[in-house]
Amino acid sequence: MRTPVLLVLLVLGCSCGGPSEPSPTTPQPSEPSTAPAPAAPASYSVHEWGLVRAGAGDTLRVGALGPDPLPRQDLQVIEKPVVYFHLSGTGPFAVTTASVTAIDGEIREHWPFTGVPASPMPTTVSWGPLAIESERCGVTVPIDRSVLPCAALGPGEACESLGLARAVAEDASCVRIGETASPFLFYRSTSRGLSVPLRAVYLDFGDINVTNTSDTAIPGRMIRFHRAGGTTQMVVFDPPAPNSTIVVGHAWGEVSDARAALTSTLVGLGLTVGESNAFATSWDEAFFGPPPTTEETPVERTVAHALEESPAPEDSVLYFLPPEMVEHVAQLSFDPPPTEIRRAMAVWTAL
Repeated sequence: MRTPVLLVLLVLGCSCGGPSEPSPTTPQPSEPSTAPAPAAPASYSVHEWGLVRAGAGDTLRVGALGPDPLPRQDLQVIEKPVVYFHLSGTGPFAVTTASVTAIDGEIREHWPFTGVPASPMPTTVSWGPLAIESERCGVTVPIDRSVLPCAALGPGEACESLGLARAVAEDASCVRIGETASPFLFYRSTSRGLSVPLRAVYLDFGDINVTNTSDTAIPGRMIRFHRAGGTTQMVVFDPPAPNSTIVVGHAWGEVSDARAALTSTLVGLGLTVGESNAFATSWDEAFFGPPPTTEETPVERTVAHALEESPAPEDSVLYFLPPEMVEHVAQLSFDPPPTEIRRAMAVWTAL
């Protein structure tokens, strides 16, 4: 009979009695890896804002606070650029040198002070080595004009280093240079390397002509200021296209609209909200006047009061340089270079 033999074969071929041993050539599933993913290499970016104070000529003074009135018609000024660092990845990140060079001018003031001789004023200042750290920090500045860098300035020349606390951006990384930790680098310079791209002249009935004499578009929005009788009025408008002229009237707007235009332009140029707020803190009173006061809260003499009492022209315009033009004011260099450099340089031009 064939049936018993068939049953035996079926039993021998059955795997019901328990798990079978895997074949030596059968690939086995690997255990999930518990090792952490490698950390991304650290890098950094650089952001800068400052203000060029401009009259009718092409001599520039560059800085950040501008405690003095608008300059004479034969002088232009570049006020306090502040250079912020932003760390990406695990820090600290080592930077061998960071340098600024004034174009056809000189560095009048810088912080942290490097000990560069004050006379003659240098064209280039270099900091280093630097360590960009992940934490935030405040700024410690000279307490009076008797110490450097303020002591190197001439009589009557304002020292912006004394007011640098206003320029701290809450979202910037800390930079350590030796024993000094600072939330930014700062310099104030003069320059003749830039011919400002906009010209503004009076027309009849309170209007002004604004001409873009360059082939480059002006970023963001512009503001016209009119200061008279201790008050400041303003109108926000779009800049003229390259090689064209527009008429700007005197339908004065709200201060809130002008402040919003400044912020949106700065952010559009790549600055962070914290950096935009630092610009506003540094310049708000100079642009828009002192805040309202009561008899219980008297106000000391301020930047805005000095502007009102000065012989400066009643009208001025504010705008931001195209990024490619900022290189004609001052040049920044870093070793190793950052992954990104964003520069927002305002121009305040008196009519």
